[in-house]
Amino acid sequence: MTAGMMLGAVHTMARTIYGAVDIATFMIPTKPLVEPSYVWDGYDKMTTYTPKVQMQ
Repeated sequence: MTAGMMLGAVHTMARTIYGAVDIATFMIPTKPLVEPSYVWDGYDKMTTYTPKVQMQ
Protein backbone atom coordinates (compact mmCIF):
# COMPACT_ATOMS: atom_id res chain seq x y z
CA MET A 1 0.00 0.00 0.00
CA THR A 2 1.39 3.41 -0.91
CA ALA A 3 1.61 6.35 1.46
CA GLY A 4 -1.10 8.20 -0.50
CA MET A 5 -3.55 5.32 -0.18
CA MET A 6 -2.84 5.04 3.53
CA LEU A 7 -3.34 8.78 4.04
CA GLY A 8 -6.58 8.64 2.05
CA ALA A 9 -7.85 5.75 4.19
CA VAL A 10 -7.01 7.67 7.38
CA HIS A 11 -8.82 10.78 6.13
CA THR A 12 -11.83 8.67 5.12
CA MET A 13 -12.08 7.21 8.63
CA ALA A 14 -11.56 10.62 10.25
CA ARG A 15 -14.25 12.29 8.11
CA THR A 16 -16.64 9.44 8.96
CA ILE A 17 -16.02 9.86 12.69
CA TYR A 18 -16.35 13.65 12.51
CA GLY A 19 -19.54 13.20 10.47
CA ALA A 20 -20.97 11.00 13.21
CA VAL A 21 -20.09 13.67 15.79
CA ASP A 22 -21.79 16.29 13.59
CA ILE A 23 -24.94 14.16 13.37
CA ALA A 24 -24.95 13.53 17.13
CA THR A 25 -24.58 17.25 17.91
CA PHE A 26 -26.55 18.81 15.05
CA MET A 27 -28.80 20.76 17.44
CA ILE A 28 -25.79 22.63 18.85
CA PRO A 29 -24.55 25.47 16.59
CA THR A 30 -20.85 24.76 16.08
CA LYS A 31 -18.15 25.74 13.63
CA PRO A 32 -17.13 23.16 11.00
CA LEU A 33 -14.86 20.44 12.35
CA VAL A 34 -13.17 19.64 9.03
CA GLU A 35 -11.58 22.05 6.55
CA PRO A 36 -12.31 21.99 3.61
CA SER A 37 -15.95 21.14 4.27
CA TYR A 38 -16.21 18.91 1.21
CA VAL A 39 -13.55 16.65 -0.26
CA TRP A 40 -13.99 18.19 -3.72
CA ASP A 41 -13.43 21.77 -2.45
CA GLY A 42 -9.81 22.07 -3.53
CA TYR A 43 -7.98 18.82 -4.12
CA ASP A 44 -4.68 20.63 -3.58
CA LYS A 45 -5.53 21.53 0.04
CA MET A 46 -4.53 19.26 2.89
CA THR A 47 -7.46 18.26 5.08
CA THR A 48 -7.28 19.73 8.58
CA TYR A 49 -9.34 18.82 11.62
CA THR A 50 -10.37 21.01 14.55
CA PRO A 51 -9.23 19.36 17.78
CA LYS A 52 -12.35 20.41 19.70
CA VAL A 53 -15.93 21.49 19.06
CA GLN A 54 -16.21 25.29 19.02
CA MET A 55 -19.44 27.23 19.41
CA GLN A 56 -20.40 29.70 16.69
